[in-house]
Amino acid sequence: MTENAISATDEEEGSRIWREVFFVAAVSALFLVPSDARTVVSPDVLVVTVTGGLVLGVIVHVVFSRIQIGRLSGGQQVLALLMTLGSVYILAWVLLPVGQYAFLAHFAVAFLWGATLTQVAATIRLDD
Repeated sequence: MTENAISATDEEEGSRIWREVFFVAAVSALFLVPSDARTVVSPDVLVVTVTGGLVLGVIVHVVFSRIQIGRLSGGQQVLALLMTLGSVYILAWVLLPVGQYAFLAHFAVAFLWGATLTQVAATIRLDD
């Protein structure tokens, strides 16, 4: 590959990462729009929920970046990631008491940021 082709690929990767960060920021804002999501009933549950979301987001990103399931394209991997998030979201919805549903939004936001920031860190590390 020529140097121009490599720098063009780096630019595309960089712009894709920024699009993902802006997308996650927009989705995070949408998750936190309902007034229930902005109230904290229990700080302990909030810490566990956010920590669990961040850790699971990092784990899911690492797993999806290491394996190619049936040669999925980038869009299919994002769809698989969202399906994983939806599955965990439904599981938490079933397991949490009714008064704790606001924490699902916190979990989803933490999960998305965990996965996105892991991608950003991996991209920065690869550039060095």
